[in-house]
Amino acid sequence: MRKILKAVFVSIFCLIFMSGCTSLLPVFTTVNETNNNKSVCQYVTKQTTSNTNESNTTLLSSSISSFLDAKNSSVRVMACYSVNDNEYEMSSSGFIVDGEYNSSTHKYVYYIVTSASGIFYRYVTNPSDSIDIENDVNIVRSGTFEMYMEDGNAYTGEMVGYFDAYDVAIFKFQSDKEYDVLELSNDEVSIGDTVYAYGTPVDGYNLLNTLIKGTVSGTNRLSDLYFSETINSKTYSAVISSYPTFQFDGSINLGMEGGPIINANGQVVGMIGYRYGTNAGTYMYESLSFGLSSANLKPIIESIISTGSFTKPLLGITITDIYNVSEKENYEWIEDNQIYSGVVILKDGISDNSPAYNASISDNSVLIKLVSDGKEYNISNLSCLYSALVQINPSNPLSVTYIDSNNQTHTKVVNLQ
Repeated sequence: MRKILKAVFVSIFCLIFMSGCTSLLPVFTTVNETNNNKSVCQYVTKQTTSNTNESNTTLLSSSISSFLDAKNSSVRVMACYSVNDNEYEMSSSGFIVDGEYNSSTHKYVYYIVTSASGIFYRYVTNPSDSIDIENDVNIVRSGTFEMYMEDGNAYTGEMVGYFDAYDVAIFKFQSDKEYDVLELSNDEVSIGDTVYAYGTPVDGYNLLNTLIKGTVSGTNRLSDLYFSETINSKTYSAVISSYPTFQFDGSINLGMEGGPIINANGQVVGMIGYRYGTNAGTYMYESLSFGLSSANLKPIIESIISTGSFTKPLLGITITDIYNVSEKENYEWIEDNQIYSGVVILKDGISDNSPAYNASISDNSVLIKLVSDGKEYNISNLSCLYSALVQINPSNPLSVTYIDSNNQTHTKVVNLQ
């Protein structure tokens, strides 16, 4: 499993799941004798029927076409691999975000977005002595993937790339059949919006693409997702750090991570992230579900499809939210000047030779706004900053506005490359 990046002094107003996070606990089952010991993918491919109830999509008759498109283009992504002659599977939900027709092969090529943690990490039950998670994750990433469709068809696919920091992975597969590509909306969700989401719960062959409903109950949430499991006397852990999300009260179940979140007009406004829970999948809280917005998804998807990877721009600053430092030594000026919104650049928090250093941005200051390519991002907290950084093009100049410790406002142009 990927090693966690070295700790940075960042205090975050977030949900820290010290007991684990359900997005890191996908299906992990052994193919048993009742399945004739066939490979997982061969077995899944034979699952060509679905008992999913279509009536859910009639909830909004004016958007029936868009809801059916989203349903038909939602996918159950399965990782199939073998370790020491034992075959295993992990699964997560996903949906088609891009596609093209290849005139040479006379086939369509489709790209799927899904939850990276859902398909790459796993919760292991009854492990053998030979199980090694770090090694097995590498096997998974280089292994076989199955795309299980709403219409009962299953396709073998391959990984294109992933961005673990925001829990995103992209896969592709080829098909003779044409499927709809779901377009990501440019609209941000707002508190009070009604949203719907498709996903397949654990062991959900007969629950494929279950539709859930919820209300957006919070925006600009920033979470650290933490997973830890001790297997064969060795502890494995993973962290998805500084992960900007919006909160909604839909009833996400294990395995639905990566599915599309849709607004009342049938537009895709995000991807299912996770539901607050524990390592064992026992939910301690109700109606605490989170998703990654389409605005954050778009640049990641586009970069991975075109280059195979995504790199978030770095300013080279050590930061925290205002409420963490307003009453501490060196930062009294923030409260004295009644500054309640923004992100604090800590004293001595500018890295040498970084973009912020080269632009002469001051430490012990409050960052309040970014402007890139004509788009303005108001920075009220860390989640806003991390959302903005993933959306900006690092090849364009970035305008940074901040307030210094003398309560003077400055705007500097930063070159991120």
